[in-house]
Amino acid sequence: MFTSVIRKYKSYLITAAGCLIFSIIYEQFSHDVYSMYMMLAFLIPLIGGILYQLLRGKVNKTMYTTSWVTLLVGSYMKGVLEIYGTTNKLIIVYLIAGILLFIASFFIKKKRTS
Repeated sequence: MFTSVIRKYKSYLITAAGCLIFSIIYEQFSHDVYSMYMMLAFLIPLIGGILYQLLRGKVNKTMYTTSWVTLLVGSYMKGVLEIYGTTNKLIIVYLIAGILLFIASFFIKKKRTS
């Protein structure tokens, strides 16, 4: 049973592990300045993988994956800016784009080739 779960979520688990490793390494060199957006970014692919398995067949996989990758990049950008000690109002664009892509993944269907 455990191996079937691993197989089903393999790409999401690998992405989450990569994000966690990147966050740990980045924050080692950030002079004891931390960002929750950076530390918890690995949860985005984990939650994304669980949601995809629940919504399988109802969403376009490419659009769905693009939506959580957009949210992941936005989280990292917000984290980097917080660690650097600045802000930017345009970071909200990542959140809006990620949500719009997630919604679009329900409506855009893949073309079948015959």
